[in-house]
Amino acid sequence: MQGNPRILSPLRRTPDGGYVEVDWDTAIAEVAAGLAGVRDEHGGAAIFYYGGGGGQGNHLGGAYSGATRSALGVRFSSNALAQEKTGEIWIDAHLFGHVSHTAPDFERAQVAVFVGKNPWQAHGFPHARSTLKAIAADADRTLIVIDPRCPG
Repeated sequence: MQGNPRILSPLRRTPDGGYVEVDWDTAIAEVAAGLAGVRDEHGGAAIFYYGGGGGQGNHLGGAYSGATRSALGVRFSSNALAQEKTGEIWIDAHLFGHVSHTAPDFERAQVAVFVGKNPWQAHGFPHARSTLKAIAADADRTLIVIDPRCPG
C-alpha cells in the first residue's frame, strides 16, 4: 500500500486548487505568519488549537502545545481524545446503560465499516494491518471504507 505523498513534503495550495511542493522552512514560516496574522487581527481566541491527544503521532503536539498556545494567545483547545473517547462513552452509556469500555472485535467481524478513518495508517485498533489484510483477503467478509474527501 502506498502512503499519501503529502506526508513526504509540505504542499502549498495554488489559486487553481492544485498544489506545489515547498520546503519545510518555507511551510513553517508561512503557517507561523498566517497564525500570527489571525492573532494580531482577531486575537488569540480566534485560534482553536487541536492536537496533543493519545495514540501514535499525537504526543509531540501535546509536548509543544503550551508554548505554541501561549505565543498565539490561544484560549480554546481540544485533542483527538475529546472526540474519540467522548463518542465512545456516549455509545457505551446508551448500549449498556452505564459507562463501560467497549473494544472493537474486527478480528471476527463479517463486515467492517470505516468512515473518514484510516486504521491502516492510524493503527486505530490492535493488529490493524494484519486484521485488515485478513478481511480484504476473505471472500466471505466485507471491508467498506467511506472517504468523505473523495468526490462521487
